[in-house]
Amino acid sequence: MQNLIENTGKKNKKKYRTLKTTLFFMSMGPILVVFLVGIGFSFVSQSRTMRNELNSLFNTEADRKMFEYNECLNSTIRTVDSMSEYILSSLNEKQLLTDPDYERDYMNSLAKIMADFTRTSKDSVASYFRMNAEKYGPRQGVFLIGTNKSGYISIRPTDLSLYSPTDLGHVAW
Repeated sequence: MQNLIENTGKKNKKKYRTLKTTLFFMSMGPILVVFLVGIGFSFVSQSRTMRNELNSLFNTEADRKMFEYNECLNSTIRTVDSMSEYILSSLNEKQLLTDPDYERDYMNSLAKIMADFTRTSKDSVASYFRMNAEKYGPRQGVFLIGTNKSGYISIRPTDLSLYSPTDLGHVAW
């Protein structure tokens, strides 16, 4: 009889443990599922927020760079327009073709004036003016290199007669 009571007690303890375990998992299971789903939503939300913040940061930086590049290009365009206007209004083509002193003086003067114009363009490293090679000769023009800080120097333009008109690699027609 003692064995029977002990076996019955053991069975009740097992049932109690099994019932206790079942109740624990039944009550904690939904909590655990809600917790895991909440963490998943939190990660998705944080990921989306972080992605939006990074997109905003990249777009702001791209806009800033675009403004810088546009300012540089607009400055260069204004300089080119000003130089073109000056050259077209000051050049005497007939005298340039017939008077070597006028040609020399005009080109020297133009180099100085172009250097002044080019200084107004913030990021320019070169400036040039080429005349029609067939009419004025293959070396006629002004070519300046330098920077705003170091200044610009005039170098002799390339002799275009040395290259073929299709030689894009050397002359960049």
